[in-house]
Amino acid sequence: MKNTNLYLIKESEREQYMDRIDALDKVKKLKMLGDKKHTSIKFLSEYFGMKVPTLTTYIHRNNEVLVEDGLKKLEGLELEGFKHKYNMPGKFIKLYIVPKRAALRLAMILKNSDTAIKVRKELTNEEDGTQQEFVPSVFHERKEVVVPASDTNVIKEMMKSNNIQILHEVKNMLTPIFNMQQSVQNMTEISTKEIFDLKNEILSLKHEKTGTNKLIADKDDKINKLSNKVKSQKKRIDKLQELIASELIDHDEDGSKSTKAKKEDNPLKNIKLKMDRNGNLERM
Repeated sequence: MKNTNLYLIKESEREQYMDRIDALDKVKKLKMLGDKKHTSIKFLSEYFGMKVPTLTTYIHRNNEVLVEDGLKKLEGLELEGFKHKYNMPGKFIKLYIVPKRAALRLAMILKNSDTAIKVRKELTNEEDGTQQEFVPSVFHERKEVVVPASDTNVIKEMMKSNNIQILHEVKNMLTPIFNMQQSVQNMTEISTKEIFDLKNEILSLKHEKTGTNKLIADKDDKINKLSNKVKSQKKRIDKLQELIASELIDHDEDGSKSTKAKKEDNPLKNIKLKMDRNGNLERM
């Protein structure tokens, strides 16, 4: 049935020991979570004296049967509700909760944990090499229990009371989840309104940009027209200067310039010019 050194229990025989969860605390006190019904992988690693990654590997290998024993992974709103209800500190995105039944099965699976060996020894009542066969109560001869008619109402009241208590516990567990859901919904509505406002601001900025671009284009067009006008005026000034120079400047026979003009041949001698504010020359 078992190895005398490690007190191994065959897989086919483990089920008959599954009601002996008391053996866990007899060997060593197992820390529990706030609900007092489940422990965690961290607490189990301390209990069995193993590193968390090593224990996690064993859990993954035997995940199917451990889930049947009550192993459960909490995450999302379910995790937040559990943390809120039992005031669990710390930030983590998932949590495996392990009932004592699953912890007991791990004690029968782990070969090299001293604590697990002691638990298996406790289960099989092995002391000093002397085997005392343990027969679980589930295999004892069952006796038919007849409930007196007078106790029927009492049993119904007890069941009703238990149902009310269960409903109350479920309500307490779901209330923080519903509150969190409402909070998330409110935040979503606020974010949606902010997005709507931002889109309106973007449209407004686009309209402002369009108006600004048109104003800049008008200014550029006006600058181009003024530039062309200045160029035209400069050309007119150059022509007038050439005309003035040709009338006022004469040349000597040796080719040198002379500023003496022939008054009788100068048609501009009695003409006076002035420049207006736009740069145009006109007679006075």
